[in-house]
This record gives sequence, C-alpha cells and structure tokens, in this order.
Amino acid sequence: MNSERNQRNQRKIDAAIELGFLGESELQAIATAQQGSSYPAIEIAIRRGFLDGKQLRVLEVFANPLEVVPGYRIDGLIGQGGVGVVFKATQLRMDRPVAIKIVGRAALRSELTSKRFEREAKIIGKLRHPNIVSAIDFGVHNDQLYLVMEFVDGIDGDAYLGQKTSIPEWHAWIIARQVCHALDDANQMGITHRDIKPANIILTQAPSGSQIPPQVPLAKIADFGLAKFKQNQAEAKLTMEDSINGTPYYMSPEQVQSLDVDHRSDIYSLGITVWHLITGYPPVTGTSPLDVITQKMKLEDQWMVEDESISKPGLELLTRMCRHDREQRISDYGELDSLIEGVIESLVEDLGAEASSAGPDSPAVDVDRFSATTEFLSIRDIGKFVTRDTASISSEPGEFQASKVHADSAESTKLSRRSYWQPLAIASLCGLTLVAAFLFLWGREWSGNLGPSSTTSQPVESAEFQVSLSEFEGPPLFLFDGLNLDPRQKFSGTWDVAKGLEGENVLAGNGTRTFRCRDAQQNPLRYFLFECGFRHHESDSIEFLIEGESGPAIAMIKISTESAVLKAGKNELARIQLQEFDGQSFGYHLLRVSAQPDHWRVELDSELVGQVRRPENFANPVSIELAVEGKGFGHFEQIRFRKFKF
Repeated sequence: MNSERNQRNQRKIDAAIELGFLGESELQAIATAQQGSSYPAIEIAIRRGFLDGKQLRVLEVFANPLEVVPGYRIDGLIGQGGVGVVFKATQLRMDRPVAIKIVGRAALRSELTSKRFEREAKIIGKLRHPNIVSAIDFGVHNDQLYLVMEFVDGIDGDAYLGQKTSIPEWHAWIIARQVCHALDDANQMGITHRDIKPANIILTQAPSGSQIPPQVPLAKIADFGLAKFKQNQAEAKLTMEDSINGTPYYMSPEQVQSLDVDHRSDIYSLGITVWHLITGYPPVTGTSPLDVITQKMKLEDQWMVEDESISKPGLELLTRMCRHDREQRISDYGELDSLIEGVIESLVEDLGAEASSAGPDSPAVDVDRFSATTEFLSIRDIGKFVTRDTASISSEPGEFQASKVHADSAESTKLSRRSYWQPLAIASLCGLTLVAAFLFLWGREWSGNLGPSSTTSQPVESAEFQVSLSEFEGPPLFLFDGLNLDPRQKFSGTWDVAKGLEGENVLAGNGTRTFRCRDAQQNPLRYFLFECGFRHHESDSIEFLIEGESGPAIAMIKISTESAVLKAGKNELARIQLQEFDGQSFGYHLLRVSAQPDHWRVELDSELVGQVRRPENFANPVSIELAVEGKGFGHFEQIRFRKFKF
C-alpha cells in the first residue's frame, strides 16, 4: 500500500515538473525539507504553498487521465467551482467531447455535499431545454463523484465581460430572453436555480438556422448546484444550512435574509445580471461580500438610477424585475418574456436602419459571428501523462477570441471564493456566498470541569437531547470575511491575512485567538452555530476551546492531521480518524460548534464528532478560543456566528 501511494505521489511530482508547476528553486526547497522528514515531496510542496488548488487538481487527474472516469479520457481543464472541478474529456465509445464535473474524496466524507452533488445531477437530468447545459451521466468511481455533461464550446458571461467590458443593450436583452425561457422551463418542473449571474450563463455560437442574430450568442444556463425543488421536505432540509448561499452581487433580498425563495428570486438575479452585462458593472458593489449585502439591504430600490448605457424602456423593465419587495416584482415568466420582446423592439427601432437590418426579424448581414475558442490551462506537451496532445480550436479571421471555455463550471473568475470581489471568486472564497464554511480546530492541553457530577462529562447519545434548534434568526455575524477582522477579538501570537491555495484571502496565524459569542450589539449569544473553515497548512495541530467568559472550560476539540479528539475536562468523549492528507481535499476541514438548549454539538466535515451536555443552570456568556501551536501557521476562513431562533 505504501509503495503504491509513494508511486502515485511521485507521478504527481513528475507531472508538476513536466507541466512547469515546480521550478528548480521549489524542487531544491522540497529536497532540503525532506531531509529528516517523513512527509512525501507532494505534501511538502502543498504545505510550502508551491502548488495551488487548481494545479493540484490538474496533477491528480492528469497523472492518470484514462482512469478518472471509466470510458472517458481527460483532455483539459475547463474550470472549477466551490467543491467541483470541470474537465474537458472525450467519451471514448462515441468519440465525442464532453464536460465532466468531478468532486473528490473530501466531499464524499461530507454526506451533505455528496447529497447536494447528487441532487444537482438529478436536477440537470430532469431538464431538457436548448438553453440549459444537459446531463449525460452521473456516478461514483475511485471515491470520486462525477457528472458528465454536454460540452459547450463557449465562454461564460463573466469571462466575456472581461474581454468586452460590456455588451450592447439589445444583445443583452436577447441573452436575457433565452435565460428567461430556460428558467420558465425549470420553474414548471418546480426548480429554482438560486444562483443566476454572468458566470453561470455560458455563451456560444448559435447553430445554423437559428433565429438569433449572428453577433448574438446562444445562451445556456449552467451550475444548478444551489438549485432547489419546490414543496419537497427532503430537499428543503438538504438546503436549509446553505439557504443564504449565492453570489452577493446578484442575490435577491429574500435570499440574503435566509428566507424561503421561489422563482421571483431568479427573476431578480436575472435583472441584476442584465444590468451588469449592459453597464459592465453590478449595481451594488463593496469592499467585501458582507459590505455588498449590507449596502444592498440599506439601498433597497434606491440603486435603480438612470445609466447612459440603459434605455428608458430597459430601465423600467429592470426596475420591475428587481423590486426589493418581491410582491411588487414581475412574477410571471410569460409576462417577462413579452416585456423583454417589447424592449428589444423599441431598441431596434431607436437604433435605426443599421440595427434594424441586423435585428431578429431581418436577414443576416455581413457581420462577424459570435464565436469562442477553446483554451485550456497549461497543458502544453505533457508527453507520458496524457495519451495525446490536446488541440485547441482555432477561429476564423475576425471572430471573437475567448480565453476560457465553461460547461457547468461553477466559476472561473469568481466573485470571491477566489476573489469574491471579482464576480466569481466571491461566492467561493469568502463564502459570503455563505456557502460552505470551513471550521477551526485547536491543539493544546488543558483541564476543565463541567460541574459537580462526573456524569456530565461522559459521552451522551443524541436521543437524550430533546430540544434541537435549527432555524436561524437574522444574517450571520462574520468574524473574518476575507478582508476584515472583528476588532473585539483577543489574540496572542502572530496573525495576518494571507493567500490560500486558490488565491483566496485567509486568516493565517500561530498562537491563540478568542472569539466572544456575542452579537453585533454585544449581547451574549446563548444559542448559536459557530462555523469556521481551516487548513493545517504548516501546523501539526489546531484546537478549539469552548469556555465561559467568566468560568471553567467546557470542552476542547483537538485536530491533528490524523485525528480529531473531543474532550470535556480530562475525559475523552470521542475520537475520529481523518482521511490521509491528499491532493483532493488539500487538508481542508469544516468545523461546526452548535450551542443548543441542553448541549453543545461538535461536527467536523458534517460528521458528528460528539456532544457535550450543558451543565444545569449554566448561563455564562461563552467564548471560543482557537489555538495553533508549534512553529507553523494554520489557515482559516469564513469564521462566523449564526443565531438560532428559540
């Protein structure tokens, strides 16, 4: 087993060298670090930050391009989203290009993530519409979930904006009309997308005979990872914890407030998307995801001001699509389709003879056709690692050149999670998309006492706890949103904002950091959910200590790279083994500490570690202390509190 693992790790290092991911200086540093160390070279490269998340996923797949999914050969990288990576591949039996979205072993450890991915596959499988990326197959192979989709030779709207800055208004409305048709079809099947934005709209060349004008692309909706079914209790439970996921620039007010959303939320997001396509910028911006949400809630309808890029009919329609109060919003896709058609007709009339000759009801004119070329990430000549070279698709003279291809990828130039402040990375990095928050862990010895009865520190089955809160009250309180730190925190040691594996901002530190469990008004949070995402990075262990602000420690969870241990006082309540640090998970973990009426519940990567009984009459305000010991730094992100309703 060790020999096989060593060979696999060596293949990754060889591939990294072949692809130019590791240079001479990095290789020398790795060789030096290996002296006297038991860590393999690939893990040292990860811990030293020589390889980022995108490169590691490429190495994992391209070390064995024919073994990732049976019957398919991986040919290139398309993009990556919150938990999945999308590759261009060839279906060998049919000899046709496809796109494959893959979620690795780390996600499979999370039942919630696994179910969401399966749900996304089933959602896409139910949809058959020319303006929606279609699904071909779904399954599990070698501990990896995969979803095979049609390959769309195109570019996502966000990347297109990066090339063109903005889009002519009548082009944008024709794109919007296509998206409207697709959303209407999904809505009739009881599906709400919940993440409409430029990055999730793939633009490609319309087929021959299409009524779409030659300069205007065919639009296809991608990424149904946040979609939900109507009136489905199982789905409602599955999406409850991520009900405020999304991309802040485009999220409806009700989605921001964690309220139940319906198709009117998609109409709102489509309106914001159209505004962005026409003007080149979203209507509400900020320095962080939290800032965007705050401004959006404060401005309500006041952002709907005139812009020279938008016609009067267009602005009137956008105003109706994006009302803060959803009861005042357009609520019927048929009506929306007719109104969009009216705006397009008015624009064609105003543009005069030249625009009219290129309009939807006119014969084609001598203009460049919309086109996007395929270009993959640094796949040069990879010789023995791929069975054949990947050929890029060239374009005719005068055609539009695109730098990326997306087929149901979650986000390429993201709004945050890899730069929320770029419309793609926002949703992933800070999760202010409030999507998947990874959690902290701590590592040092301590002694604590839960009270006079020794039984209070013994493991307790969940059945003994009669009350379990799950509904949240108000928006989350971010202690670190990717840019700013809550100034009320106490800390010792060295802490700073650094870059994570995927270029996102993370809190890097060594020492201790104490988070007081209080709301923005300094009122103690008695019932709350504390969340934090973390990666050991160079540290060997991380600890979280739950303690009263003026009293004894309650519990401690210590997470090393091999295991997680929950203690109450000197008693060990639970211990779980963690999967080996690998190129799929990159050592990321998600910690949740849930303060319930009669207990504290601790989860790691959506798996229950254990529960600690709340001592009788315990009413002290609580703090959570994070500790990183040793010489190395740990990386943390999306640290936040959610208040439970009671």
